[in-house]
Amino acid sequence: MVTDFLLDEAVWQEAGAAYAGYTERRGRAKVDAPKRPLVDFIIGAHAVLKADRLLTLDAVRYKAAFPKLITLP
Repeated sequence: MVTDFLLDEAVWQEAGAAYAGYTERRGRAKVDAPKRPLVDFIIGAHAVLKADRLLTLDAVRYKAAFPKLITLP
């Protein structure tokens, strides 16, 4: 396992775009579901751009924000 302490601009741009899409979808759905923290989008963006997959128990939510992301349960 490798820890990447320096996130480049591309990761921040991807996370911001995914978060914007999330807030738009959430606004249209008008649901009372808990809000997702911004860190979820940073993790997803990092996985999309810097890794080959993401191990998560919340694959459905990550797939909604990052369709190209390969998730493992």
